[in-house]
Amino acid sequence: MSGHYLALATIAFGLTLGFVARQVSITGGASGIFGVPDLAIGTMAFRDDLSFYYLAAAILFVAVVLVRNMLGSMFGRSLLALGDSEIAASSSGISTARHKRTAFVVAAVLAALAGSLQAHWIAFVDYHTLDLLLSIQILIMATVGGVGTVWGAAVGSFIVIALSHAAKETASCLPQRRRPVRDHRVWRGARRRAALHAKGVAGTVADALPGRRKEQAL
Repeated sequence: MSGHYLALATIAFGLTLGFVARQVSITGGASGIFGVPDLAIGTMAFRDDLSFYYLAAAILFVAVVLVRNMLGSMFGRSLLALGDSEIAASSSGISTARHKRTAFVVAAVLAALAGSLQAHWIAFVDYHTLDLLLSIQILIMATVGGVGTVWGAAVGSFIVIALSHAAKETASCLPQRRRPVRDHRVWRGARRRAALHAKGVAGTVADALPGRRKEQAL
């Protein structure tokens, strides 16, 4: 399974997990889980937003460095070749199934880490965490930032969330008759701008750097 079918299957799997989470008691059912304790590392507790921001930024930086190092390894080069052409990579002796499984495991670990941070930050978890709108929003963030780049998801999330909040602030200042500004319009416009370049915003900025231009010229 690949391409659009893989994306649809991933969304369907997330919706199925949300349905299952409403039925079992370990997840709190439809009420969710309340009172998630503050995140603490040893004697250091992260209770305020500023300290939690620094923690999340540090974890993001470490995750990006690890992923970049992984892509620079032999396994990472095989993944890049697999992304360019699965048939050519398989013909070169690359085990497509094993590399796909490993990539899914790495992505699942990073997603689980991000989800645990969110749970400790908002101190509440329910099945709405797995809804369709959030899946589409995450997909738009990755597309805007650049699907084929390491920093793409982080850059895309910053852009989409910033535009979303800016649209809300702008809509609140407009007269009542001119308030049809919605988040989905902001996401749609951002995705159209990013679609002009296949690598998204992060890829476009990276290609514009002087050092990157020299590498491409060589």
